[in-house]
Amino acid sequence: MKRILFFITLAAVLTLGACNTKNESINTKFHDQDGVRTISNENARNGNDADLQDPAGELPSEENPNMLNLSGDNNPTLEDSATKAKDVINRQTGYEAGAVWINGRDMTVTVHKKGTFEGHQERNREQARLQWMLIKALPRYNVKVNLEENGS
Repeated sequence: MKRILFFITLAAVLTLGACNTKNESINTKFHDQDGVRTISNENARNGNDADLQDPAGELPSEENPNMLNLSGDNNPTLEDSATKAKDVINRQTGYEAGAVWINGRDMTVTVHKKGTFEGHQERNREQARLQWMLIKALPRYNVKVNLEENGS
């Protein structure tokens, strides 16, 4: 009789212990003690996928940060680099930027000057200064500057 009573009590304790109303498993927590966002199935039970939209912007937008970003949202493109090179020339000098060619790690920038240089030394100095400015702005490229005179 004591054995049967013991097994009935044990079965009742195990059954009632499994029916915990406060479900604090890892899958139902929204934030743990350190404030790190964890997995949540609270909205999935309610049929609401609002947590998937991430209105607070706390989750990274990429699904796997180790994969290449093929959408072009976060990485600079060749067009961005060419635009930046033209902006450096047009804003920081009195010259006008021409064509920008990018081939791998090499960038060739054509720069137009109204008028002529007084000598080869001035031309070489200006070409070196423009090249230094572009290397400082775009360090990932080997920059070559073609300086052209318009003769007016």
